[in-house]
Amino acid sequence: MSSKYAADPTDHANRMLRIRGSGPTASVIGSWNRGLRVEVPDAAPVPRHDEARYDAQSAVVVFRREDTLTTCYGLAPAHITNIHGVAIAAAVDAQYGTDYRSGIEAENLEEAR
Repeated sequence: MSSKYAADPTDHANRMLRIRGSGPTASVIGSWNRGLRVEVPDAAPVPRHDEARYDAQSAVVVFRREDTLTTCYGLAPAHITNIHGVAIAAAVDAQYGTDYRSGIEAENLEEAR
């Protein structure tokens, strides 16, 4: 499968984009198509996936598993609330020179279980 195209997103991915996206986000597929590939380290605590893409316009990372866009994580400080979000922000910061982790607010982080 081409990394540029994917089937319809899950309802979960659509909901997460509405909640976590920043800016004029039209759709999960739009964020996916605009996105740049993110190489997430194997040890990172993130959802199982085949590919992840970072959309700077919407400040989200969209995850694909097989032909389905499964979820997205917002990179705005208010949306980074757990170890998964921190790991994704770290991967984007390392690859694209962004600084999403600097805005993480400790009081927003959930306790690790």
